[in-house]
Amino acid sequence: IPADPFNTPEHIKPEWYFLASYQFLKIIPSEFGALILLTVAGLLFVFLPFVDRSRENNIFKRPVFLSLVAAAILGFVGLTIWGYFS
Repeated sequence: IPADPFNTPEHIKPEWYFLASYQFLKIIPSEFGALILLTVAGLLFVFLPFVDRSRENNIFKRPVFLSLVAAAILGFVGLTIWGYFS
């Protein structure tokens, strides 16, 4: 098979830790839009501790932070499983 970086064969799958990103890129029609959304999601994850400056240390008394972290974990796991079986 000749090398073509713009046309990936269907049977190739990435490693498990890239499956969520790979599946996200497959379901969003615009590749540029998907890359922007993945970048924004990554930056939000990095800067979330700086935005959430609550003095409360108990995670269960911080419902917004807990909701965002739970949604991120469930989204990652869901997209990874979906990517594995598709």
